[in-house]
Amino acid sequence: MCRQNEFHFVDGHGGGETTATNQAITKVLIARHQKPTFSAFFNALPTLGVDGSLGFVTDFRSDPTLAGATAQVAAKPGTYVQATNAGLVLNGQAFGG
Repeated sequence: MCRQNEFHFVDGHGGGETTATNQAITKVLIARHQKPTFSAFFNALPTLGVDGSLGFVTDFRSDPTLAGATAQVAAKPGTYVQATNAGLVLNGQAFGG
């Protein structure tokens, strides 16, 4: 599985001091894929350009080489937003899938 230096989880929301390398997340997803509950997990993921937090991601459609990706990409989003006096600030966003 993952080596300890590949991740540092502080809590469940994934922001702030929580970190994980791309390799660690890939290992987690591969391990998840091998579980009998994977289909339920996969079906719960948002789909690119269709629903959930990936529903608003549509800029790729203007690129003819990417236009066919609608509803073909499912990913686990990770969004780190912080409330400030000026409003919400997007500090980071990542996708695994």
